[in-house]
Amino acid sequence: MKNNWWQRIFKTSSLIGLSKIIGFARDLLIASYFGTSAAADAFNFAYLFTGNIFILLGGLNGPFHSATVATLSKITNSQKEQNIFLSQALGAVFLFFTFLSFLLILFLQPITALILPPETDLIMAFIKQSYLMLPLLALAGVIGVLFGAVSFKGDYFWPSLSPLISSLALILCLCLGYKIWGEWVLGFGTALGAILQALIQFIDLSKYNFQFALALPIEKNQKDSLKYFFAILLPALLSSTIGSLNVYVDSFFTANLAKGSWTAILLGNRLIQLPFGILVGAGLISFLPRISACKDDKPQFENILNTEINNLFFLMIPATAILLALSEPIIKFLFERGQFTAESTNLVNLVLLGLAGSLLTALPREVFTRAFYALGDSKTPLIVSLVSIILNALFDWWLAGKFAVAGIALSTTLTSAFNSVLIVFLLQAKIKDLKITWLKILPLLALGFLSSFVAKLVFTQISFFLQVFRFNAFLQLGLSLAVSVLAALVLYFGIALYLKKKIK
Repeated sequence: MKNNWWQRIFKTSSLIGLSKIIGFARDLLIASYFGTSAAADAFNFAYLFTGNIFILLGGLNGPFHSATVATLSKITNSQKEQNIFLSQALGAVFLFFTFLSFLLILFLQPITALILPPETDLIMAFIKQSYLMLPLLALAGVIGVLFGAVSFKGDYFWPSLSPLISSLALILCLCLGYKIWGEWVLGFGTALGAILQALIQFIDLSKYNFQFALALPIEKNQKDSLKYFFAILLPALLSSTIGSLNVYVDSFFTANLAKGSWTAILLGNRLIQLPFGILVGAGLISFLPRISACKDDKPQFENILNTEINNLFFLMIPATAILLALSEPIIKFLFERGQFTAESTNLVNLVLLGLAGSLLTALPREVFTRAFYALGDSKTPLIVSLVSIILNALFDWWLAGKFAVAGIALSTTLTSAFNSVLIVFLLQAKIKDLKITWLKILPLLALGFLSSFVAKLVFTQISFFLQVFRFNAFLQLGLSLAVSVLAALVLYFGIALYLKKKIK
C-alpha cells in the first residue's frame, strides 16, 4: 500500500506541480509589471470576491468536487442516471452562482466601504476589476462538479492540469495586452482563463459518454440522488465558505497597513502553496475515496489515516525548514525585478516567515477534515471553522498592532494550529481507541531543524565564496540557493531513510 501511495502522489503531484509552476510564473510576471503597487492591491482585493471563491469552491478537493464523487459512487447502475444527476447538478449550481454574481453587483459598493480605506482611485479600480472577473464567480460550482465527475472516472489529468490553462491565458493577455489595457488586463485575462477551464472540462467529460439528460418529471431515485448530493454539499460548502471568511478577516485588518501589504500576504501565500498545494493536494485527491471505502473497517481506516498523515509530514517538514532558513534570498531571487523592489522583498519576507509554520500546522486539519467527510460527518468541520474565525479575528487584532503585516501571517499559522488540534481531538472522541502514530513525526521535526541550520550555513558560505570570485549577483544568488537547498534535502532524506532502514 505504501508503494502505491508514493506512486499515486508522484503521478498526481507532477500534474498539479506543473500547474502550480505555471501559476507561479504568472505571479512573477504580475509582480514584475505591478510590484506591490495600489493597482496590484486593487486586483488582489477584487480577486477575493471572484477568484478566491472560484478556487475554494470549484477547485480539486473542494466541496462540489467531493459531493459529486460521493453521489456518483452511489449511482453505479446506469450511465443514464449519472447523466441525469450531473445535468441537474450542473444546472442548479450554475443558476445559484449566476444569482450570486448579480448579488455581488448589487452590493459591491457597501462591501467596498467595509474592507477598503476611503481612497477613490483604489475603490474605483477594485470595482472595475471585480466586474471584469464575474465569470469566475458564475462558473465556480460548475467547475467543481465537472472536476468531481471526471475524477470519479479515475481521470485526474485535466482536473490536475486545467488551472494551467487559466495561468497561460493571463500570461498571454499580459504579454500581448498590457500596453493596450494596462492594469485592466489582469481582470480580463483571469476571466478568460476560467471560461477556458470550463470548456476543457466539458470536452474531457464527453469522453465518458456524458450527455445532458434532463428527465421530467423527476423520478424518486433521481430526487434521492440530488438530495444526497446537497446533503453532503451544504455542510461542506458552509465549512469552506466560513473557513474562507478568515481571508476576508485578514483583508480587513490588512487594509489599513502599509501600501502593498495585502499583495505581500498573497505572494507569501503563493510561496506556501507551492509545496502545500502540490504535495498535500495530490495526496488528498486519492485519500478521500480510499478512506471512504473502509469507513466501517476500523483497522484499515486507522492504517490509511496514519499512512497519509505521516507521509505528508515527511514531505512538509523539509519544505518548512528550507523556507524558514532561506525566505529572504528565495523571494529576492524569484521576485526582485522591475517594480518589485528591495522594499517589496522585505515586506513579503516578513509574511513568509510568519506563514512558513502553517505548512505543518494546517496539515492535520486538511487530512482529518477528509476523514470526517468519509464518515458522513461534515458538520464537525463546520463547527471547527466557525470557532476558528473568532480566534483568527482576535489574533489579527492583537498581532497586527504589534507586528503589522507579519502579525497577520503569524495569526494564520496559529489559527490553523488551533484548528488541527481541535479536529484531531474531535475525531479521536468520535472513534474510540483511534491510534494516531504522532511519535514517528518527532524525529523528523528534529531532523528538520538540523536541515534548516545546514541550509542557512551552506548558503552563507557559498555566497561568501562566490563574492570573492566576483560572480554575477543574480547567478551568485541562484547558485547559492541551489547548493544550500540541495544540501538540506540530501541531509534530511538521507538520514531519514537511513534511520527507517535501521529501525526495520
